[in-house]
Amino acid sequence: MKHPKRINLAMKKLITANGLNPKDYWFLKNTTDSLVIIHKETSKVITLKK
Repeated sequence: MKHPKRINLAMKKLITANGLNPKDYWFLKNTTDSLVIIHKETSKVITLKK
């Protein structure tokens, strides 16, 4: 698995719009149609549609 990275402002807005707290997540992959994030503590992977 790739190393997780910090979330930028545009990603924070998308995560907040989906009812999640951006402080609890790292991002793994950012494509044109989806954002793949991982929870910092539980390592649960979530895919969000843009």
